[in-house]
Amino acid sequence: MVRKRMTGGLIHLSGLRRSSALALALVLALCGCASSHAQSSRQASRAAEQASATPVQRAPAVQQGIAGNLPAAVFTSAAGQQATLYVEIADTEPARNLGLMNRPSMPDDHGMAFLWSTDVTESFWMKDTLIPLSIAFIDANGAIVDIQEMQAESLDTHTPAAPYQVAIEANASWYARNGIQVGDSVDLAQVFAASSLFNPPASPSPSSSP
Repeated sequence: MVRKRMTGGLIHLSGLRRSSALALALVLALCGCASSHAQSSRQASRAAEQASATPVQRAPAVQQGIAGNLPAAVFTSAAGQQATLYVEIADTEPARNLGLMNRPSMPDDHGMAFLWSTDVTESFWMKDTLIPLSIAFIDANGAIVDIQEMQAESLDTHTPAAPYQVAIEANASWYARNGIQVGDSVDLAQVFAASSLFNPPASPSPSSSP
């Protein structure tokens, strides 16, 4: 008897266990769905946060070089070969004194044009100039009267062989690499047009009296 009761008790408990197990499974399934939904929501939220935190990757802009803004000095060799430098203008005393000082580099087809209103015999040096340069001295007719190489940060003076009106500094050996020599010509039309020495700004016209 005790055994039957125990057996019946076991059967009853087994039924309860099955019911409890089914209920527990259902609860776990619901919790699993809720947890999965919550995890998906958290992942979506995290992805959105990361997307908003990540800088927008833009295509690199094409850098506008000095060549797009500055006048061209066009050199022509005796053989007819042409080479172009795009030059900054130094046509005031402060600009000429500063020159290309403290610049770590310069693109190969760039340079600086030093201009005077008349012929001069000014000398150049390389104090505080970090890159070696070539310099061409050019007379008022556009003929090269001298070319010299100048070492970086040197205090040696470079005096041309003849008076000149324009001096153009370029990267070291630029003139030699492009076959430009003393006696060759330079088209300075754009350089003169860009200089305030030869194209002073127009003064405002006086207002007419009523």
